[in-house]
Amino acid sequence: MLERPLPEDGTNFLGQSPIHLAVGNADIVRLLLRAGCNINATDNWGHTALMYAAAMDCQEAVLLLLSEGANPCMREEEYGRIFLDYALIRGHGTLFLRAMEKLQELYTTQNFQAFVRRSLVLLTRAEIMRFEHETRGALFAQVCRWCKDVNFSFTDHRRGTDGRNLMHDIRNLQEANALVDAGFNAFNAADSKGELAIHRFAEQPDIELFQFCLDHGTDVNHKNHDGLTVLFRVLWGLDGVPSNIPDTLAILRLAFGSGIDICASDDCNCACSPTGCTISSVFDLGFEGSDIFRDSPWFIWFIECVTLVEEFQGLDKAKAVLMGALRRLHTDAWDITHVCCHRGKGISDRKGILGCFGDQVTKLCDEDTADILDEEADFIDGLENDMASLQDRSHGDLRTEFLSLMKKRYEVHKKVCATESARKDATSRRADSGDKSRVCYFYGPLGFLKCIIKIRQGI
Repeated sequence: MLERPLPEDGTNFLGQSPIHLAVGNADIVRLLLRAGCNINATDNWGHTALMYAAAMDCQEAVLLLLSEGANPCMREEEYGRIFLDYALIRGHGTLFLRAMEKLQELYTTQNFQAFVRRSLVLLTRAEIMRFEHETRGALFAQVCRWCKDVNFSFTDHRRGTDGRNLMHDIRNLQEANALVDAGFNAFNAADSKGELAIHRFAEQPDIELFQFCLDHGTDVNHKNHDGLTVLFRVLWGLDGVPSNIPDTLAILRLAFGSGIDICASDDCNCACSPTGCTISSVFDLGFEGSDIFRDSPWFIWFIECVTLVEEFQGLDKAKAVLMGALRRLHTDAWDITHVCCHRGKGISDRKGILGCFGDQVTKLCDEDTADILDEEADFIDGLENDMASLQDRSHGDLRTEFLSLMKKRYEVHKKVCATESARKDATSRRADSGDKSRVCYFYGPLGFLKCIIKIRQGI
């Protein structure tokens, strides 16, 4: 075998060379290398023998290939993965650790640190799920110990964000403690969207990690690039999966108890929120649409929010939150145009969407906003008079006023629904009676074409 040279292109229909197929036996790999087989040969998808060995948990072959000069930085074509990625994704922890030790032996400190940082980022991602919780945590802790500076930032191409750090993607308290033990202190380092790690733990929701960030000095009043604090992210969770609601409420209590600024606002300029949108602007105060598919928490959660504010930050702050909601309701009563980021429907975590299938919302330019506010100045004056009359009322009176206005809004909604239901019933009766001169029902692709034809004929 050693005396007979390999053919110039000794690959099969998958592009695999003999060394790809021999990784299960390190002795054969050694013989092939001595015979001149290309150690960095790739198959049709860009996979090297080193990647094959890592994915198949062939530890001796991995160490041999690295020692013989295999390129550990080569990437496959579809996802850009290197051999270490395959070891982690396939759950081969022992192979991964032995390969890292070999790389530390073969390469300079600077180059080895590049492998360390890449592995840390990958270990925080969802695709690394084959490890048991303890095994994954132990691996992460070991790689943290290898890392010279765990406060590095990176680009997350999946989310389209730069400047993320490892705490943004941590999955449990064990990993968070490993990071801190290794010297992590960038709890207030924001990514390119202006968000801290605590924003993600508010969204998940994860009570332990949220508290962990608070305990390590996270600025709860930090605003992202939309001008929103983490409190907005917590409140969005009230419109999430029902099983997550208890955890969301627990995090809400932590946030209120941490001294977060209840009155923090963004840069909106609207009659309903002249100093910017506050947490009162998060909630959907309407009755339209589905009770299930809402983009913002419904008003019933607003009452709970006010109660928690009263409990943790006092009556004055609770009154301020109520006044924000009352101002929105009175703005609608005066039929004043909403020029804020949510058009009066409640700030959504799904940016640019009103309702489950609503119209896209674009931020108005300052000139357009100023023109609209100027045109409706008389109505806004009336709104200001309404709010001035409420200013000196007690917290209990304001709560009663809010519920009274919501009841009136519900009564109007019921009348609209009854009218619409009657109209549909009348249409249905005309169809059943055979009068189809104006009512046509078509189904399926062919029905759609028939409908177009009828419209052109002027039915």
